[in-house]
Amino acid sequence: MENNGKGKTYSSVKFCIDRKLATNCVIYTNVTSFNIFSDTVFITDIFELIDTVISYCDHLPSDEQPNIIIFFDEIFTVLEKNSRINKDILSFLSQLRKRKIVFVTTAQEWLEINVTFRRYVRFQIDCNMISLPLTHTAFIINSVNDGEQLKWSNEENEYIAPRISTNISKGNLSIIESYDTFETIQTTNKQKKGKTIGQSISTREEEVGGVPLLK
Repeated sequence: MENNGKGKTYSSVKFCIDRKLATNCVIYTNVTSFNIFSDTVFITDIFELIDTVISYCDHLPSDEQPNIIIFFDEIFTVLEKNSRINKDILSFLSQLRKRKIVFVTTAQEWLEINVTFRRYVRFQIDCNMISLPLTHTAFIINSVNDGEQLKWSNEENEYIAPRISTNISKGNLSIIESYDTFETIQTTNKQKKGKTIGQSISTREEEVGGVPLLK
């Protein structure tokens, strides 16, 4: 239903830029062309990403919260609908809010993502970009759905997240130029043999953050 050119990566990049400018957070991403900030960390392997973030968090003072955002484009290449999700990925996702980490990701087809992962999504956002070539203008229409209220729909014969709001904005050329629209995203999931990651996750009780997924 949602194909390339719908504004998924644009919306994700805009979110990351806005958060970076507001909080000076460090961005971890597999979009290697998104390099407008000098401290961005580029990692294409999902397990290396998890391992790196956990190590970073574990070395923080006990009273300090991580100031990072993860943007992992095209998560569907790692999490297929009919495949079993690795327990280390689930362990990491389940602790995002306690760690105050926002994990932004995209997928071309929401329903092709394993429902187990979908249950961890805080906001599921349907993206649509409308271009007006004659005026050199584009509009982004993002429909925000509440992932925490994911429920089975007999009518749709699928789990559905209810609509919260619809946001319309004008495309920003500086954001479009901050990454390569035609970049081929590299994603791997090569877990090291004999190593289990994610076991040292802290148990802080503050719950913010979560997983926005744009499609």
